[in-house]
Amino acid sequence: MVGTELSLKIHQAPDAVVGGRTVHVFQYAANLEDEVCVFRSVMNFGFFQRSTAKFYDCRGEVWMDESGIILRISEAIDLLGPWYRWWGVMTYGWLEKDRKQYLVPVTITIQAEHTKTYWCRGLFTDYEMFGVKARLMMPTEPEQAQKSAIGAQ
Repeated sequence: MVGTELSLKIHQAPDAVVGGRTVHVFQYAANLEDEVCVFRSVMNFGFFQRSTAKFYDCRGEVWMDESGIILRISEAIDLLGPWYRWWGVMTYGWLEKDRKQYLVPVTITIQAEHTKTYWCRGLFTDYEMFGVKARLMMPTEPEQAQKSAIGAQ
C-alpha cells in the first residue's frame, strides 16, 4: 500500500492503459497539518545563507504496474509565496546490469513559479553500480607486533 505510514488520504482512481499495459493509479492528498509535504527555500547572500522549511497542502499520484512496481510518482505543492505552484514528476524503469534487474529513476521534471516560471528536466543515464563488502578479521602476528611497537613509542 502506498503511504500507509504517513496516514495519507489515498484514493484508487480507475486503472489506465499505457503502452498496452494496465496501470493502477493511486491519488493522494495531505493537508498542512499532516506535516507530510515540506518545501525548503534557501537564499544565498554570498557570505551567508538563510534557509526556511515550511509544510504545505499537497497532492499527487503514484502509478504502479500489475505487480505493484512503482512506475511514476508526481507531487504538487500549494505554496503561499514567494514561490507558487510547485510540481514534480519522477518516472522509473528497469536497468539490466550484470544479468540483474534494478528499478531506477529514469526521468525527472520539476516546475515552480516565482515572478516567472522555472523548470528543470532530467534524464538519468549511464548508471554505474558500486558496492562494498566488509568482514571482521583477527589481526595476524606481524600486525599485532607492529601495533605493539607503535604503542610503545
